[in-house]
Amino acid sequence: RLLGFVFACILSSSVGVISAPFLYVLGAHGYTNYLVGKTMAVVGPLVTGIRVNLVGKANLKKENPCVYVCNHQSALDLIAMGHVIRPNVVVMAKSSIKYVPIMGQFMQLARNILIDRKNRSSALEMMAQAAKYLQQNKAGLFVFPEGTRSHQKDNSMLPFKKGAFHVAVQGEIPIVPIVVSTYYPCYDEKEKILEPGVVTIK
Repeated sequence: RLLGFVFACILSSSVGVISAPFLYVLGAHGYTNYLVGKTMAVVGPLVTGIRVNLVGKANLKKENPCVYVCNHQSALDLIAMGHVIRPNVVVMAKSSIKYVPIMGQFMQLARNILIDRKNRSSALEMMAQAAKYLQQNKAGLFVFPEGTRSHQKDNSMLPFKKGAFHVAVQGEIPIVPIVVSTYYPCYDEKEKILEPGVVTIK
């Protein structure tokens, strides 16, 4: 099942790499993340057995711009993300992700916001540009504010990074919180065991 998840990641990222240039030419690059997310939302559960129960779906239909913040447990969050991402939403991530084969290329082609955490002035400038971009394009921003995966069985969260909140304040943009229930006992990070189950997103 874990190998199946890796396949789903490669497939969905490949969809992004292939579709991004065409969507850009058509003036629809805001649909790249949406297309990739929906690919993961369909393929991910099929290969992992992880099904999603989405509660409060109507709350996602916020008029952009807005900032979506979500807890970050593991790479499996990509399945959850696929169920909630909307068109014209960009993702904020650490800049090192651009070095990940296929996924890195997709992240850049989709015009996602990659932050260099080691360079404070550069990071602040990128966040200011992000706030401006969201306002001008009526776009949304998806962020995992913990900044890294928590791997907590009880779903307790790590301290939040400030990036999402800097963007929200600078752009006077509302925040939409999203919470994904724990994957345990379906997924055990230490044992590398993945079993079928249901996670709830609110």
